Amino acid sequence: MKTIRFGSWAQYLKLKRQSRFRSAREFCVHAGLGISYPQYSRYESGEQLPSLPQALTIARALGIPALETILEWSRAQILPEHDTEKTSLEDLLVKVRSPEPAPVPAPAAAPVSEFPAISLDEVIVFNRSHLNLFSRDPRYRDIFSLVNSFSPEGLSIEEVALYLEVSRAVAESMTIELRDHGVVAYENGVARSHKRTFYFPDDAEFFGLRNQNLAHNFGQALSRLSYPDIAAKRAYRGLITRELTEEQLGGLINRLDRITTEVAHLPEVARPERVYSLCLLLGQRFERTPVPGLTRAVDAAVAAREALILGR
Repeated sequence: MKTIRFGSWAQYLKLKRQSRFRSAREFCVHAGLGISYPQYSRYESGEQLPSLPQALTIARALGIPALETILEWSRAQILPEHDTEKTSLEDLLVKVRSPEPAPVPAPAAAPVSEFPAISLDEVIVFNRSHLNLFSRDPRYRDIFSLVNSFSPEGLSIEEVALYLEVSRAVAESMTIELRDHGVVAYENGVARSHKRTFYFPDDAEFFGLRNQNLAHNFGQALSRLSYPDIAAKRAYRGLITRELTEEQLGGLINRLDRITTEVAHLPEVARPERVYSLCLLLGQRFERTPVPGLTRAVDAAVAAREALILGR
């Protein structure tokens, strides 16, 4: 059974969506949210809470005022024991929703989100026709990542072969396949990017491929990592294993969403020199499962080992 962590947000979002769209799938198809239907469903079921920029994007598509969305998004994260803070937010929401006439906004009002909107014309959303290709060899992803990172300049096929550590013939064959799938442009030995954003759907069908992409990029980045890079802050490596509550986990996932969004929208330079991979993974390692007799067996094993050490 799925855990409903953010029930108030789920109820709020569903009611707002139902007032304008008959189904969540219809909303995702027509709104251009930049996320898959399964991902949106997690928000509407209360299983996950979107990042604030994503919440505001959804709100704009539904015609919801930004302040109301921010307050509802904040209320969903307040723990049950913090009744005072929750009541204060609910009082603010009542005022925000009051029918008092609002001041007329300026004609050239700034967008709510601090991040620029991405045109759908600049996005390639991968589908089933790409799935087998990318699953066959993760280096296909390396090719369009390289071409896209070094754009707007074209990348010669010799450079592609050098970066991938393969022969020119292999690099060209793979690049041509990507061209035939509409991923890159390739002509006269030069590969170019004709889109700015590449998106792998976050659903069950692409789950294995996304895992493969993460493992491949992590391995490549780790193989190039050196102690001087870490010491000079030219790279970062960290690992924490500890217990987390459901509330802590949800808050941490939201902050990681925020980091990835910020990195994706950093300004680009005219002539990039280095390409980095930010690899984020947060997942469960252990879970306590009661096993009958396990405690007694462990105690007996420890006692026997101590007796052996003491020479009893």
